[in-house]
Amino acid sequence: MQQPPAVNASVVKNLQELLTYHESLASALRVLVASFSVKKTRATSKSDGALASALQLDATRRQAATTKRGKSTWKQTKEEGRKRTAAALAAFNENTPVSGKGKGHIGSLIHNGYLKRKGKGYVRTGKQFAA
Repeated sequence: MQQPPAVNASVVKNLQELLTYHESLASALRVLVASFSVKKTRATSKSDGALASALQLDATRRQAATTKRGKSTWKQTKEEGRKRTAAALAAFNENTPVSGKGKGHIGSLIHNGYLKRKGKGYVRTGKQFAA
């Protein structure tokens, strides 16, 4: 009879760790199988009903999310947006500071050099805006 080859201690340790890990998985699976075979009580039937209704709501939500919607109307074309920006810039002049209230979002106009801060208002710069 042959003698088994000498095995490194770290290999044995790794095998024992793997065995412990897989035994814990098997134990968890046994508990799961046992939970399916347990006689239903009033509490579990209530939770099953809640779970079923939650699944139904989720299925309805997913179905609604996948339905095709028509072309969105809130998006504006570039030309419309540029016309609106040109109209907002027309409210400002190069000499008199004008408050930015009610003029829309002017932060990008300031950032891009079309307006600059002067006192408590904004004035138009010399930069041309191509509508």
